[in-house]
Amino acid sequence: MGMTWQSAAGLLAAAILVPGAGVAKQIGEPTEISARYRTGDTYMGIRLLGTVRLAKDPVDDHSASGLSGLAWDEDEGLLYAVSDRGYLLHMQPRFDEGRIVGVELTAAHGLRGRKQDRLPHYLGDAEGLAIVNGSNGVTGDAELLISFEGTPRVERYRPNGQWIAGVPLPGVLGDGSRYACRNCQLEGIALDPVLGLLLAPQRPLRGQPRDLHSVFDARSRAWSFPAVAESHCSLVDLASTPQGGLLVLERRYRNVFSPIVIAIRRLRVDPARQPNGGATVVDDLAILDNTRGWSLDNFEGLAHHRDNRYFMVSDDNNSALQSTLLLYFELDAHR
Repeated sequence: MGMTWQSAAGLLAAAILVPGAGVAKQIGEPTEISARYRTGDTYMGIRLLGTVRLAKDPVDDHSASGLSGLAWDEDEGLLYAVSDRGYLLHMQPRFDEGRIVGVELTAAHGLRGRKQDRLPHYLGDAEGLAIVNGSNGVTGDAELLISFEGTPRVERYRPNGQWIAGVPLPGVLGDGSRYACRNCQLEGIALDPVLGLLLAPQRPLRGQPRDLHSVFDARSRAWSFPAVAESHCSLVDLASTPQGGLLVLERRYRNVFSPIVIAIRRLRVDPARQPNGGATVVDDLAILDNTRGWSLDNFEGLAHHRDNRYFMVSDDNNSALQSTLLLYFELDAHR
C-alpha cells in the first residue's frame, strides 16, 4: 500500500521533532592494539577480534569522546555508549568474518533530567551503562540504566535520552560521603539474571582496605575481591556473562611515568554459598600492560555482545592527545 500524504507528513514531523536524528557517519578506523599480538591471536584467556579507533566527527554536536559505559541492544543492532559529558551515542559496529572493521555513528542524544531539560554539567557525569529489554525480540521497548558520579545515583532512561525514573540505591552507595573521592564513585553497573542490579564504586569506600574492590547488589550485600595490584587500581566497569558470574574491568594508573595496566577478570559470585556476601574468587583473563607492547588508552567501558564476545571502549578524557579505542574480543571457552 502506498504512503498517504498524511502519513508522510507525520513522519516528516517526527523527524523534525525528535532530537538526535542526525546523519550517520562512519567513524571507525581499524588499528592494532598490540605490537606482538594481532587480530585473531589469543592472549591469555581472550582472543582479539579487532580494534577500531573512533574519529571525533560529531553527529548532532556530539562525538565519540569521553565514553565511559557501553550496552548492546540485540533487538535494534545498536551499541549504546554514554559520555561523561552527559550524552548518549548510538553506534552500529561493522563486522567482517566475525571481526570488527568499522563503526557507524547513527545518532546522539543529550541526557535529560526529571523536567526533560538537559542535565547540567555537574549532574551529567555518566559513567556506567546497562540495558533492560535489549534481547527480548521486541523493538522499541529497551530502557537504559545509567550510573553517575558527582551526585552518585542510577537513573532509568529511554534510548533517546529521555529520563524515566530514578533507581533506589543500596544505603551505603547512596551516601556521597562514603566514597573515597568525588571522582571515584559509581563506575561499574550490570544486570545479572539471578542477582539483579549490581553496582561497583571505582575505589574502595572509606574505611575499607584500599586494595579490596567490592560489588554490591540492591540489598546492600557486597562481594569483595583483591584488586589486580596493591595500589592505584580502579574498578571501571562490570558485564554479565552467559555462563553466570561477572566480567570485571580494572585499570591501574599512577602517572604517565608508570605502567598502565588494563585487566579483564572474571568474578565468581555464588549467592547460594554466600547469601550475605563476603570474599569471593576472581580469575585473571587478560592483563594488558603498555610496557609490554600494548597500545593502551584509558579503557573504562565493557559490554557483552553475543555468546562469549564483548566490546571494550576507552575514555579519551576529551583530550586531543588521547584516543577512543573500541576493542572487540572473545573469551576462551576453556578458561
